Amino acid sequence: MSYQLFVCCLLTFFFLTPVRAQDSTQTKTEVYVLPYQVHKKMRYQDESMHLYINGIQLGGFNMDQVAHYTSYSEGKLAISIGYFDAYANKIITTIGDTVFLAFNVDYEKEVIGSRYWTRLQRIDKDSFQIFLAKQKEPFSSKDYDENDILLRKKDKNMGKATKFPSATAYLLNSKGYFITNHHVINKYSIIRIKGLNPQDKNRYYRLDTVITDKKNDLAILRLRDTSLILKDPSYALRESEAETGEELFTIGYPITDYMGYEAKLTTGVISSGSGFKGDTMMYQISSPIQPGNSGSPLFDKNANLIGTVCSQLRGGENVNYAIKLKAVRKLMEKGNITSYFTTENTLAGIPLNEKFKILKDNVHIVEVDYIDAVYERSIYDWDDDESEE
Repeated sequence: MSYQLFVCCLLTFFFLTPVRAQDSTQTKTEVYVLPYQVHKKMRYQDESMHLYINGIQLGGFNMDQVAHYTSYSEGKLAISIGYFDAYANKIITTIGDTVFLAFNVDYEKEVIGSRYWTRLQRIDKDSFQIFLAKQKEPFSSKDYDENDILLRKKDKNMGKATKFPSATAYLLNSKGYFITNHHVINKYSIIRIKGLNPQDKNRYYRLDTVITDKKNDLAILRLRDTSLILKDPSYALRESEAETGEELFTIGYPITDYMGYEAKLTTGVISSGSGFKGDTMMYQISSPIQPGNSGSPLFDKNANLIGTVCSQLRGGENVNYAIKLKAVRKLMEKGNITSYFTTENTLAGIPLNEKFKILKDNVHIVEVDYIDAVYERSIYDWDDDESEE
């Protein structure tokens, strides 16, 4: 049998063969997902991609497979895919849809280590068929349906699909400028911040990128909503660099999915006046750092700002890094951004727990995504009414 005939048979199998017998009076919703563009550094291991429907992980499929999900139930579906710890945006479908989705998986070298990122998008049926027909090796089908969802719901070991990455940002001035790490916002088109409104701490506000410094892993963002009234930061900037052995603390939002949405305080010391590979624009710090701490402010024991947390050394035991304040100053000068930090430190003489209560109001969760959403509530509620991308 010729290859062209084989492809035609395969496409017929995808589009005409039901996964399981169902009541023909019910409305069928079908979802097809294929890998459209995958970086050469990806590991092509068995079932390396994972399909999520309404937050439930169905299982894995290979890079040479099309994931096929069939539903006969009422209501919308939220579809996402994941590759290791890189999760794609979700696509919302309505009942009766036949949806064709393609995803990209890319690889990016960071200041320290590397990461994967993914993107999921709708394509039309013709593009889907053309892609399959052009492949040198035929794709197979990995089939799931709503019965698989029911089975996974009963399995306590199957977790929900992780939402898009969250990190930390802190206030630069009352004009709505914030700072975080470049790697936090890089590759993403939507940036949001949470917790600015005292009357509604769960409300999201949109941020725009003002200026970035990829080399020093910094990004300055500005609040899009100019009607929100903000106060100037309550911390002072330290003029001199911190020395090895000095006590420090940081405030951030690590692993919010598991550790919650309350600000976390960690303490430590300056382990070294230089960072990764002797980088003099960094400190090495002993303060425990987790994913989500990126962009957290670093304070000396008197609550003077001395830097910005950026990363941890993979494979090292509590080896963490922060970017020195002088890099922030240079980026602000380059962007003509004026700071309104107080010149008088009023927090030095109070206990650490009291410092934390005051400073945490200037430190917030920042989240990134590819799709816009309704910011008055959490966009990660799988049962919400948001529209698709």
